Amino acid sequence: MHIDYTKIVLSNGLEVILHEDHSIPIAAVNVWYHVGSKDEQTGKTGFAHLFEHLMFEGSQHHNSSYFAPLQKIGASLNGSTNPDRTNYWEDVPANYLELALWLESDRMGFLLEALDAERLDVQRDVVKNERRQSYENRPYGMTRFQMQPRLFPAPHPYGWLTIGSPEDLDNADIEDVKGFYRKFYSPSNASLAIAGDFDLRNAEKLVQKYFGGLSPAAPVIRVQRQASALAGPVDIAMSDNVELERLTIAWPGVPRMHGDEAALSVLAEVLSGGRSSRLIRSIVYQKEMAQSVYAFSMAAEIAGEFDIDITVSPGVEKELVEETLNKELYDFSSGGPTEDELKGAKTRILSYYTRSLERLGGFGGRADRLNAYNTYTGDPGEINRVLEKYDAVTTQDVKRVCAQYLNSKRVAIWVSPEKSYYSTASSLDRDKAPKGKKAVTFEPPIPQRSTLSSGTGVLSIHRSQLPLVAVGLVIPAGSTADKPDMPGIGFLAGNALMEGTQKLGRDDFAEAFESMGSHLAIQTGREHTVLAYGCMKEHWQSALSLLVEVLREPGFPVDGVARVLRDHNTALKRIADDPVSISERLVRSRLFGSGTPYGHPISGTEESVARIQQDDLVSFHRSGALAGIDQMTLIVVGDVREEEILEVADPIFVSEPTRLREQHTEQLKATPNDSTIWLVDKPGAAQSVIRMASALPLSRLHSDYGAMVVANYILGGDFSSRLNMNLREDKGYTYGYRSSIDWYKAGAAMIVGGSVHSAATTSALNETLKELTDLLDSRLISAKELSDAQASLVRGFPASFETSGHIAGRLEDLVSYGLGDDEFRDAVQVIKDLSLSDVRRVVEACLSPVPDVITVVGDRNVIESDLTTLGWNVVIVDYAGNPIPA
Repeated sequence: MHIDYTKIVLSNGLEVILHEDHSIPIAAVNVWYHVGSKDEQTGKTGFAHLFEHLMFEGSQHHNSSYFAPLQKIGASLNGSTNPDRTNYWEDVPANYLELALWLESDRMGFLLEALDAERLDVQRDVVKNERRQSYENRPYGMTRFQMQPRLFPAPHPYGWLTIGSPEDLDNADIEDVKGFYRKFYSPSNASLAIAGDFDLRNAEKLVQKYFGGLSPAAPVIRVQRQASALAGPVDIAMSDNVELERLTIAWPGVPRMHGDEAALSVLAEVLSGGRSSRLIRSIVYQKEMAQSVYAFSMAAEIAGEFDIDITVSPGVEKELVEETLNKELYDFSSGGPTEDELKGAKTRILSYYTRSLERLGGFGGRADRLNAYNTYTGDPGEINRVLEKYDAVTTQDVKRVCAQYLNSKRVAIWVSPEKSYYSTASSLDRDKAPKGKKAVTFEPPIPQRSTLSSGTGVLSIHRSQLPLVAVGLVIPAGSTADKPDMPGIGFLAGNALMEGTQKLGRDDFAEAFESMGSHLAIQTGREHTVLAYGCMKEHWQSALSLLVEVLREPGFPVDGVARVLRDHNTALKRIADDPVSISERLVRSRLFGSGTPYGHPISGTEESVARIQQDDLVSFHRSGALAGIDQMTLIVVGDVREEEILEVADPIFVSEPTRLREQHTEQLKATPNDSTIWLVDKPGAAQSVIRMASALPLSRLHSDYGAMVVANYILGGDFSSRLNMNLREDKGYTYGYRSSIDWYKAGAAMIVGGSVHSAATTSALNETLKELTDLLDSRLISAKELSDAQASLVRGFPASFETSGHIAGRLEDLVSYGLGDDEFRDAVQVIKDLSLSDVRRVVEACLSPVPDVITVVGDRNVIESDLTTLGWNVVIVDYAGNPIPA
């Protein structure tokens, strides 16, 4: 696909890239500032990332959160920081392009007028909570803090992490922060890309209107390319609250646009790009020494790195792992990849890149990539040439870069389990926000529905923008039909399918998919299972044949299944490493009961998996583990028409006797809360993970579904919701705090919570309960909240149809819940027609000020005494939810 664009440069230095695409009524606005953590100074780190947060908090002419006006119109937005740049993006309904440009230009030119010490302090706390959540409270999360200064020794500016130092942030005053902004956040140090449904001339006028009057800053002195000063091998041993050992090795690599950048990326893909890749095939499957291997090449602006992560299987000696890896790399640097390995890696890279271009905006979409190439090379046209560099890579290139870069200059970190484990001037009137232009109509696609001769249903939608196809096979059987004494058997049966077919062994099966630039994904839900893949158009037919073959004729080899069971048992033990994973399982098991169809973990428990053998999976499959072919529905979205789909699929889907497991459909119920807080002790945890849950007396098929969606949106469904604005923006307790709903045909459950600073655990619980009480009593949903939520949900609806994968997911919902083909069009009208009394009535009928279940995962020594002041019973349980005797 060739991306056409127009580039202009304003008199103040702002570079603007415009790309028109009228296929969907969305405009993607994307701003890159050429500043990241490498532009900071020792002792003043974390400033670039801090500004990523501060620039969402308001500017002179919109002195409040940037999320509110954008989410009100149904936009998606976010930002990120890395060592080299800070970016912001908004994907807005096309008729609100001007609003996005007004907001972006205001924070580019008028942020400091709204920045004060109080706002700085709140965002400092939010950033600290992000550090706790993303690093300190995550398994192996602190590895990078040991790696970075050793891989890039001082004074290299890649020697510290973008998150920065809490001490540096604490020591920074308002003038330090303002000085950083004045230096870097100006039109002369920025690039603006707009992609989507707009008129080129009108967009140029709007850009000039809002950005043309902003003043440039003094030229930024760029940090030049700088090689790492690492002189030889560095070995580090550290411990963490984890179950398995992990080896992380990193070598200095190459910067962006270096001649070897493409070859190193291909090397990483050959080594670990799929089940058939070199290291995964050898170390994970053949030698069974590791649970996972992941290699990646990261080329940044002034330097790069190449990393390999190996999570070691239980009982395997460290020395043996290193010895095996070194031998594999030596053999590779001597012999290089095969032609088939090289071809497969290139095909996967082509497929990944093409699929990313389906998106107009977001991270990695067209606007983001245009900005990336413009920022790093000055030429957004690199977006159309990048694949040529991968295509030119030879087997000799890959062999050479392996020998050249993966040498003795490396840092190796072994992470072992802890022994004690358990003022700009302008004449433009900026004070009034631009209104949306005339609403752009969007007609969601209606799928074509047909039936194969086997009885298999088919839903399809034709899209010809890119030569891509997304395929899903929906099976009306999920984990609710697991055998009562074997929860998780359906999940394991799905995993075991990846061991190949009766004709193709595991390696050949994996290689067949991956050589087409694709992989098979299997998702086991409560009420259905989906097998899915995405690929280039030329491969969709071959991939479909493989999908059906493995479903109907799985190999289930004895040794392969034994390895799947061992690995999964280890994975279950590792749940104890991650407070978030513990919390997610615990809250549902306490809500519905650990032995019930909706309460047991979909992936099973250590006890249940220990009971499952190879013959159990075989008999499970043969006796109706999966529905018959005539009960399944094939979903195809992309560059193929219905006639071709039927012609290709009919001979592949051969009829067979109907097999359908009985599904659990009775209304879900939960035991009312008996004033108990279920606490899992996670010694040393930097945060507490709070999860509350309530069973709802309605299902996905209920007529009040739309009203409940709106109510959840207002309570905790987006950034500007009540919960997040209170606990994050007002209190600074958390990096994010939300609510969501698990929808089923048999019922629903609302889950509320997030990760909070340990010292704020009891306060956060109190604030959460207060928000639930207010919703039912002193602060009922207001007419404005309803109107804003309706506007956001309706205007954001088109974005859920942006890519073939998005659409396939929507069609899966139609099938899974038995919804009609007009559901997409009806859903918008349902939301529009809701009255305030409708939503308040549903809130009163469905919610309680006290959730059915309250769980906390955190450091007992730090939080228990405070929790007892709530007057509730605090019951200590293990990570599976079993009470621990006092």
